[in-house]
Amino acid sequence: GAPAVNATVTIAPDGLIAQTDAQGNFLVPNVAPGEVEIAAFLGTSAGTKRVTVGNGLTATGDLQMVEDPNPN
Repeated sequence: GAPAVNATVTIAPDGLIAQTDAQGNFLVPNVAPGEVEIAAFLGTSAGTKRVTVGNGLTATGDLQMVEDPNPN
């Protein structure tokens, strides 16, 4: 439930990368329209979400990360 500060966010298949800010927010400019997968990780916590990006649109949403119970 808390913001993930300094988490790494990747956008596939574009290979774009961003970092979250102090509030857990991130912005990835110039994502090609279509279906993409957003993945985030911080330490042993991770989460993924598939979204459809519209042409020329800015969108907001939530991505929940969960702790990996067996990180090795």
